[in-house]
Amino acid sequence: MSRYKLPSCVFQDQSGNVVASGTCSVLLAGTSTAASIYAASSGGAAVNSVTSDSAGQCTFYVDTGDYEYSQLFDITLSKTDFTSKTFPNVVIFPALGSVLRLLSDTASGITALTDLSVEAIQTLFTVPTGKTCILSHAIVEVSGDAGASGVFTIGQGAGATDFVGTTNVDNLDADGDCILMMPVPSATPATLKAYAAGSVISLDVATGANAVTGSCYLFGFLY
Repeated sequence: MSRYKLPSCVFQDQSGNVVASGTCSVLLAGTSTAASIYAASSGGAAVNSVTSDSAGQCTFYVDTGDYEYSQLFDITLSKTDFTSKTFPNVVIFPALGSVLRLLSDTASGITALTDLSVEAIQTLFTVPTGKTCILSHAIVEVSGDAGASGVFTIGQGAGATDFVGTTNVDNLDADGDCILMMPVPSATPATLKAYAAGSVISLDVATGANAVTGSCYLFGFLY
C-alpha cells in the first residue's frame, strides 16, 4: 500500500487572500460518500477532512489500500462567513492518464469470484466520470482445479462478450494456475473497444466450472 499527497491546494477568498483554519472536506467523486484521507504520509487514523494551515495550505494523503488508482475525489473548502467552493473530479493517484495499468483487482474485495461453479455476471470495473477506457487484457487466477467445463467471457452489457468471447478454463488445474484473457492477435488485427464513462466491465461465468474461488486482474488505460 502507498499514500499519495494532494497536489498543492491553497484556500483563498474571492480577493485572493489565504484563509487559515478553513475546512477541506473530501468526498468520493460524484457521490455524498466521505473519503478516507490521512494527515500524514504514514500512520494515523483515516479522517474525512483536514484544516488549512496559516498559509491556507490544505494537505492530506490518500492510500492505495483504500481505493483504486482510478478513484477521483470532490474537494470542498469551507469556513464560517466565507463562500464555500467545490473542486470536482480531482486526480490524486498517479497514472490516471494513458498508462497501461491494473484497473481492478478482485482479490482486494472489489468483486470476489467466490464460486466459479455459479453462472453469473460479476462487475470488474466502472469507467470513471470524464474518462474513456481501452482494455488490454485480464488474468484469471484460481484456488484449485476449475474442471473441464468452465467458460468465461469479459465485456460490457448483458452478454459481457465484446472484449473477450468464449474462453475455456480447462487448463486451470491447481491452486495458483492462471490464464491470460485477451483478443487473439492474428494477420487481421483484433478489434478493441473504447468504453465511455459509466461503462461497466464485467466477467461472465457463462458456464460454471468447479466450485473453487478465483481472482481476476483487469488491465487497460484511461484517457
